[in-house]
Amino acid sequence: FRRVLFRSITPRNQTIAAWVSQASIFVGLWLVWNGSASGWWWLLSVSVYMAMQLSITVGCHRLFTHRTFECHRVWHWVFAYFATLTWQASTVSWVHVHYTHHAFSDTDDDSHITDWSFLVWKRYRPLTGKYARVVADMARDPLHSVLHRYAVAVIALTGVVFWAIDPMLALFGLAIPMGYYFITSGMHQIFSHYQRIPRNIPWIELILPMGEWHHANHHQNPSEWDFGKYDLGSHLIRCIKR
Repeated sequence: FRRVLFRSITPRNQTIAAWVSQASIFVGLWLVWNGSASGWWWLLSVSVYMAMQLSITVGCHRLFTHRTFECHRVWHWVFAYFATLTWQASTVSWVHVHYTHHAFSDTDDDSHITDWSFLVWKRYRPLTGKYARVVADMARDPLHSVLHRYAVAVIALTGVVFWAIDPMLALFGLAIPMGYYFITSGMHQIFSHYQRIPRNIPWIELILPMGEWHHANHHQNPSEWDFGKYDLGSHLIRCIKR
């Protein structure tokens, strides 16, 4: 049990989390349909999903990876916590994988080439130069090192606390938002580099507000934090950046 709980996120437990969390969406729909749960719970699911999404696109991507802006340390904790709840990767692993994506974009070593069976990342390649230094600096930061080492425990503890308050809170406040994120992040990996070409598809922000659909522009200007007028992340950054 300790070996399962006190460990970092791996492709195997991430794949299991993807299956379970996506199945929980159908459980939630069934509970609302038969009257066992209020439809208002879906507002919580959407709100937590948006917190996760913004924590990835603003926190992991633009703050931790590309360091395109500075903000108060409290925001680092908020972004790191909600990003970890997605069960996509710890913040350290996320940065490593994304650097691999930029270094090997649209090649067989690209970390964002999606396995259609599982919709998870599986490619970790050695990094050198500034990329390696950033990841090493994060690994020495207590915030990121603890979340990297005990990511599964942090997610499990959150789920237990939510369940103790109300089982519906665990379902609609954690499992379903996680399932949303596995689906939308998988769709982004598939379509933002469709046919191995980085693409701008800004209108999808109106359907899936991820802040990541100006993707070709991002590859050309990775130090830019504003991803367009439909990007909720850029509006948040304007409010919190120093």
